[in-house]
Amino acid sequence: MQLVSMRLGIFVLASLCSFACGSSDKPGGGGGGGGGGGSKPFPAQPIWQPSGSRVTWNGFSFIVPQGMVGTDRIDSFDMVDPNVCLVSAVKPIPAAGDLAQQANDLLTSTFTGLGYQLLDDNFGNDLLGFRSQGRSSGGWEYVELRAELTSPGSSGDERGHLLLVRVGNQVYPFFGYSPTTTGCTQLVHDNGAGFVGELRWRELEFSLEFPSATKNDTALASAVIGHWSYFQGVSAQEYVFAANGRYQYWGGLGQVHVVSPTEYEIVTSVFSGDGSYQVKGDVVALFPDGRDAESMLFRIYEQHSAYPTTKTTGKFGLMKKDSAGAYEVPLERTP
Repeated sequence: MQLVSMRLGIFVLASLCSFACGSSDKPGGGGGGGGGGGSKPFPAQPIWQPSGSRVTWNGFSFIVPQGMVGTDRIDSFDMVDPNVCLVSAVKPIPAAGDLAQQANDLLTSTFTGLGYQLLDDNFGNDLLGFRSQGRSSGGWEYVELRAELTSPGSSGDERGHLLLVRVGNQVYPFFGYSPTTTGCTQLVHDNGAGFVGELRWRELEFSLEFPSATKNDTALASAVIGHWSYFQGVSAQEYVFAANGRYQYWGGLGQVHVVSPTEYEIVTSVFSGDGSYQVKGDVVALFPDGRDAESMLFRIYEQHSAYPTTKTTGKFGLMKKDSAGAYEVPLERTP
């Protein structure tokens, strides 16, 4: 990992040179910000949020994800979990044309410079066809690309990652590397449940602050309105957010118990509820009728796929937490 980190830093800087030459405001009370909900007090903090010491580097700030050690290398700021993950923030460069295409060019040139061939989620070379793309209430937009890294004699388990953030006329690159398919970067075919290993990227993304960006606490309020659902294995969740500030929720969990060698008992648990909601920045607060309020970080983004058919899916990434830790529920917009 140390060798890869050193080589990555060298080639990132060389790549960026070629391209370049051609206060926290998290919700802490109050209300409103879209989504109705009346005058109910906004929960003091989400059920999960990035935690740790905030680092200010090259004019912006972020929190180093849990389990990683940050090192300022002057031209880059490296965050490392040995043998698991490397995330390297590098100095901003001028924005150049389409953000997605610039991300594709940066990721490809950087890792091909390291001797890798980059493959998409269908083992082709259409990285843009599988991109994630969205905007933050913090006043910035982003594109996220992932790739399988192959080289002669390699196992094919290495993964590359780029989160490219645009603020005004500059872009801020965050490169990632994982030596295995169970690191902090995963492709869809690595795990049927989706990007379950990418919590650290969400920790980084939700902690980003750019003083030059204009925040708008109501920017995502209208985007939340609609019907969202997620079905995976034996579990299911559905949310409907109405324009009048009301929401409905339904969830189900199926479990199979072995009663005898010839008998199985199927138990289905159903959870439901409704109430009012409010949106403030990248936090949605739910006020269930007759129960305590809770709030969750979220992101609205597009997930592109080029296989088996070309499509773009609207996503509502809702950050939840249980006894096993934090995780993102990638709800899909339902027509």
